[in-house]
Amino acid sequence: MKARGFGILEVLISSTMLVAGLAGIIQAQASITSVVARERRLMTATHVGEQTMERLLMLQPTDGSLTGTTHTGPQFDDEGSPSATGRFRTRWTVTPADPIAGVRRLVVEVEWNDGAAVRVVSFNTIRT
Repeated sequence: MKARGFGILEVLISSTMLVAGLAGIIQAQASITSVVARERRLMTATHVGEQTMERLLMLQPTDGSLTGTTHTGPQFDDEGSPSATGRFRTRWTVTPADPIAGVRRLVVEVEWNDGAAVRVVSFNTIRT
């Protein structure tokens, strides 16, 4: 009578396949976590940029923050709250008489470091 069961070769092949599958799942999880973190930073930067643009649009036309130059704004943390050492740096540029006399082009930029890369989101509008 022949003995039944698994041989060492079958167990080794099955174990190798299981380990390879688990390694793939762990790698996919790491990639997903990285993408989610990057998208969260983009969402926060977008929120900070919109908030900065809205604040500037509410100012009186004679406010010093709307003079024709580049202005450095506050920094914001990962939650979008003002912070002296925050990840997100804001700046805006006001260009008078662009595109026509009597109006100003207002460009708000939010910049942050994302690993080795510097990322920027930009918002552009015209105001009196």
